Amino acid sequence: MILKGSKRGESMQMARHLLNAEQNERVEVFEQALEAIEKKLNMENQPRVLVFHEKEGRRHAHAVYSRINSETMTTIDLPYFKNKLMDVSKALYLEHG
Repeated sequence: MILKGSKRGESMQMARHLLNAEQNERVEVFEQALEAIEKKLNMENQPRVLVFHEKEGRRHAHAVYSRINSETMTTIDLPYFKNKLMDVSKALYLEHG
């Protein structure tokens, strides 16, 4: 499993990409637990959207989180998030082969 991440604004651009049914053979929107990633990134209980795409027989997912702390109305920083995603990816590989 390859885990990639990015920080971005442009929420409308992201929404158009996630729901693009022309370039993706199948698009599904639903919720599923991503506990390992959320725990590693300290994003537990943050609002999120999970979108699965199937393109050319390859299925992949996008998880989009709100980075706004609703109590303080400040942005949640994600230091070293790419390294942390790599750690989760490695752990999943070791656990599941």
